[in-house]
Amino acid sequence: MIDMRRHILPTLLIAVCILALAPVPDMGQAQPRSNPPARHLYKVINRAGKTGFVDQTGQLVIGFDRFPADVSIGDFHEGLAVICFLDPRHNSCRMIGHIDEKGDIAIAARPYHGALYFREGLAYVGNDEMRGFIDRDGKLVISLASDQRIWFGFYEGRCVVVTPQGQGFIDR
Repeated sequence: MIDMRRHILPTLLIAVCILALAPVPDMGQAQPRSNPPARHLYKVINRAGKTGFVDQTGQLVIGFDRFPADVSIGDFHEGLAVICFLDPRHNSCRMIGHIDEKGDIAIAARPYHGALYFREGLAYVGNDEMRGFIDRDGKLVISLASDQRIWFGFYEGRCVVVTPQGQGFIDR
C-alpha cells in the first residue's frame, strides 16, 4: 500500500507553483492612479562599508560618497528614510533626521535617540524628554506620555500604545 503522506507535500508544492505562474484573468480596464507610485530604493553597502541606494533596475541613484562615515541610514518608506548621526561614545544616535529619494535632508536632524520609518504619513521619534509622532514636515503632531510606548507605528489608522495599565489604540 502507498503511504499517502509522502506524496501530499510534493503534490501541494507543485500545485502552488502552477497557481503562482498562472495568468491573472482580466478584471476590466485599470483605473488611472491619482498619484504616481513612489519609486522604491534599495540600500546597498560597498566593500568600504559606505551606504548607497539603487532602484529596481540596479542603477545607483544615491551614490556611496553622498553620506559621511558617521551615519546610519534606514530603508525608504513613503519616500523618506531615517538618517542617524552616530555618537560613537555611546554607540547610539546623537541626532536623527530623514532624507528623501535624492539623498537630500527632507526633515532636519534633531536630538532624537530613536525613530521609526514613516507609516501612513507619520513617523515615531523620541528622546529622554519627549516621544511622539511627526508629520512629513517634521512637526510633532502626536505627543505621548513618558510612560507610553508604541508598537510598530500606524497601521490602518491606528497605533498600539502600551501603558502601565495595559494596551490600547490611538488614532491619527
